[in-house]
Amino acid sequence: MFTTEALEYQTAAGGQWVRTGFNEYRIALVSIDYDARGLPMTTDHTEATITYDPVADTFRAAGLETERNAMAGATPGPMFGMATVTRVKVGG
Repeated sequence: MFTTEALEYQTAAGGQWVRTGFNEYRIALVSIDYDARGLPMTTDHTEATITYDPVADTFRAAGLETERNAMAGATPGPMFGMATVTRVKVGG
């Protein structure tokens, strides 16, 4: 019997950052999604542009994530429209 799990787990993403300007980077990353038994389900392929604001110490990112699996092929979708993240400062 075939059942579909609503829950998926992910590995850390690995890939490349390329500096494209003074404070801008282009990234390409791949991560693996797997089920509760540890069996691979899909891979996530992420391409994004990240801009760093040194004054506010924030990052802004926009990109595309494509999920691929052997049975359904590729499913492109927005990773996020725009995300802004502030780095956490630890210690003094």
